[in-house]
Amino acid sequence: MLESENNLQSKHKEVVCPAISKLAGDGTIVSLQAVIAYLEDYIVQSSDPNATINAIQGSWTKRIIACGKLLNVSIEKRNVNWKSIASRLQHLAGNNIVNDTASSIVSSDVSTTTTSSSCTVLKHLLTELDKNAIKQMFDQLDKSKCWILESTRQLAVDQQCELESVEQKMRRFALSCEYAHPCHSLILDLCDQHWQDVFKSEELEELFAFGKPILRSQPKELDDLLDQLEKLTSASDAYKFVQRLDYDVEKEQLKAWLATTLMSTARLFIHSKNKNVLDLMETDKLYLLWGFINSVFWDSPVQAISKEKGSMANADARNRKRLLSAMKQTPNAKQGHKMDTIYLAGDNELGCLEISGTNDTSKAMKDGQIKMPIATGLP
Repeated sequence: MLESENNLQSKHKEVVCPAISKLAGDGTIVSLQAVIAYLEDYIVQSSDPNATINAIQGSWTKRIIACGKLLNVSIEKRNVNWKSIASRLQHLAGNNIVNDTASSIVSSDVSTTTTSSSCTVLKHLLTELDKNAIKQMFDQLDKSKCWILESTRQLAVDQQCELESVEQKMRRFALSCEYAHPCHSLILDLCDQHWQDVFKSEELEELFAFGKPILRSQPKELDDLLDQLEKLTSASDAYKFVQRLDYDVEKEQLKAWLATTLMSTARLFIHSKNKNVLDLMETDKLYLLWGFINSVFWDSPVQAISKEKGSMANADARNRKRLLSAMKQTPNAKQGHKMDTIYLAGDNELGCLEISGTNDTSKAMKDGQIKMPIATGLP
């Protein structure tokens, strides 16, 4: 339904019109992309994250054009990119699914009239309601099942202090947070530097060493080849090195994979004066630079399916709250986020891959923790 001009003015005029005026200056033309970039935080905060991006895009385009008409400023609609806003809204929608126990953790106290670029989706200010929900979640844990590290026991004896379980330490940190953090979903990411202030070095070492290694050890023959490669000084040397390798392509599949991978990768860096690998688009980087991650599965029961397949695990997480129509109409089923690669073994989804065109920590947090679903629920 189209908004009336009066409704538009009352809801958005005080934010959108000043933005257009500032961008236009003394001119009469402003690009729609410039307005969207300027108002990105406001658009994200004011939009329903569960609405389709097409609906949000259409509504905001009409609002901006309407405000432009009020100011006699023409809005130019060329080369408009909504990708950043779509990604942030997906992040918000994902957090609403992920944080089932603390259901309102991702709520924000940021004023809807704020247009500062310093506010990002990685900064969700916790309310008192959020903190109470987090406290309740940790308080409901069965203390008899909580994990006490051996190093913690030894430290308690040496320092004559009270024993604290891993969950208790996480609880203390979780309640000290002013912003939403993965620990509020009972996620202990040891690569997060915050935990160095929560656990002693001995405790962190024990946590890192716990369980079986995620990666299998490499065959000695492969280690020997990698040791020789490490001594080479150019892409041309690497290319010639694997050309000289003697192997049976049917029986020595890992060596065959290494040889073809090195030849194709080294070739990108030989006579590359007219092409800069860093300038490649994300899809090209997946195919040309990171394809070896998928090709290693070629002769195994694991399938690496790129680009077009959505994650079933993510779809399950996003649809967890759907119910039969009763008090409210049942929403349409949500599709899983489409990954760069999905790894399947039979009907089992083993994992997925997301890459970035640049070294982007924000993308790692958004895609690694939202597109790749995290488990929720109490033990």
